[in-house]
This record gives sequence, structure tokens and C-alpha cells, in this order.
Amino acid sequence: MKRFLASFVHAFDGIVEATRAQQNLAVHELVAAIVLVGALAVHLSLGGFVAILVLISVVLGLELMNTAIEAGVDLATLEHHPLAKRAKDAAAGAVLAVSVGAALAGVAIFADAALTPYVPPRIPSANVQSIVAGLGVAVLLTVLAKARWGKGFSGRATVPWAIAAMAALLVPHGAGYWPQGLLLALAAVVSLSRRPPALSALVPGALLGIGSVCVCLLAHDGRVL
Repeated sequence: MKRFLASFVHAFDGIVEATRAQQNLAVHELVAAIVLVGALAVHLSLGGFVAILVLISVVLGLELMNTAIEAGVDLATLEHHPLAKRAKDAAAGAVLAVSVGAALAGVAIFADAALTPYVPPRIPSANVQSIVAGLGVAVLLTVLAKARWGKGFSGRATVPWAIAAMAALLVPHGAGYWPQGLLLALAAVVSLSRRPPALSALVPGALLGIGSVCVCLLAHDGRVL
């Protein structure tokens, strides 16, 4: 189990390092976060939202593969070899082709949603899209923050606090305040487990997680807050 969990840590570190090395990947991650919030603002259907998630995943995955190919080519040869150039150009071309297709598909999905009348429910509530988007935005912004500030930012705090904030905000008011307090306390325990980071790194991570959730809930239905 320890080795299994460590594989996720190494994978996340790989994404952060690739984001630090490739500005295009960082731009795509920022655009992806904006698109997720926009999907809530135009009230995409579940099908449209899932399609957007798939498009985002494919584009980011290809960007990571492109980074891996470039690193492998640079490791194999330092010469200006025609085959090395062909490999890099082909990898970059694959990213461009998929990015253009994803952009066109995204425009079609958003245009259809914008032209479809939306009737808000009588009782304010969150849906699957707002919950997934809140966590997705938190993860994307965590990668960007880690790539920018490194150890000065605790990514371990972001997702637990995002989950706690989402759950706390969605707990029925009739249940009192003890569930919210319990959830936030659990988030604090998880954030501080295993070599606790400095408070200066922990607080921004927690604020980013909570802020990501609040922005997504506001975009979906501000009455939830």
C-alpha cells in the first residue's frame, strides 16, 4: 500500500515538474480551471460537463507526453539531429491538433448551453458538476502554485480543505454546526500528518482549497453560500 500511494506522489511531482518546465502546460492548466468555472456559469448538462472533462484530460495528458518526449530526446542526444527535430515537432503537432479540436468542441458545447434557457431550482443546491469542478479547480491551481513556489506552498493542504469546505457548505442547516467543525478539524489533521509543512506554506494551501470550492459554488448557484 505504501508503494502504491508513493506512485501517486511521484506522478504528482512529475506533473509539477513538467508544469515548471513547460509554460504551455501551465497555460493549459490555467485555461482548464477557467473552463471548469465557466461550465458551471452556463449550467452545462452532466453530459456536456463530462465531455469537457474528457477534453481537458486528453489535452493535458498529451502535453505531459510531449514534455516526456522532449526530455527523452534531449537526454538521447545533444546534437541538432533531423530525427530529433522530427520527434519533437511531431509531438508538439499532436498537442496542437488535439488542442484545436478540443477548443472547437468546447465552443460548440458552451454555445449550445448558452442558447438553452436555464430555470434555476426553487431550492438552492449543488450538483455533481459543481462538486467535481470545485475539486478539479483546486487540484489544477495546486499544481500551478507548487510549480511556481515549490516548498513555499503546501499542496497537501489544498484538497483536504477543499473537500471539507464542500461538505461543510452542503450540510443541511438543520444539522447544526458540529458537522462543519468536525469536517474542518479532520482536514486540519490530514494537512498536518507526516512531516507537517510550515504554517506559511499550509495556510495558502488551505485558502486555495476553500476558495476554489466557493468560486465554483458561486458560479453554479450563489444561493448555496
